[in-house]
Amino acid sequence: MYDALVHSSIDFACEWEGWKIRGRDLVTPDRDWISVGRLKWLIAREAMREASGRRLVTKSDTVIQFPLFKVVGE
Repeated sequence: MYDALVHSSIDFACEWEGWKIRGRDLVTPDRDWISVGRLKWLIAREAMREASGRRLVTKSDTVIQFPLFKVVGE
């Protein structure tokens, strides 16, 4: 719990296995760091594509629920 509160160190589980939060950044399983600004840009770009009718995700794709997470350092 200390690492999660003080160092913002969280590891996700289930479908998001391998994804982490380190400080203010999201870290992919391939160890790519995504900043808050970059994540906001990606979300905005996806919203614009959906608004224009070009979807990256088809209707037949499954919905991924936000996973539970485990605290690192326990």
